Amino acid sequence: MCTGNLRSATESLYEYKASKNRSDLIKSLQYYVIIAFFILGAAIGTLFTGVFGNKAIYFACVLLAVVFGMMFVKE
Repeated sequence: MCTGNLRSATESLYEYKASKNRSDLIKSLQYYVIIAFFILGAAIGTLFTGVFGNKAIYFACVLLAVVFGMMFVKE
């Protein structure tokens, strides 16, 4: 997952440097933010697993249940 996003982010950053098109910079930053959140999630998962052991999976289940419920909320 991260390899493809890293390639896309770097490609968009290069396109921005070449063309100065602001939308390429925004696209690049969006990819880098996705990568940063992936790393943050892995770090938090490691921390929770160290503290809570196998029960750490319940935190992920709660988050997934909340996000799943949000899919059905109408704006």
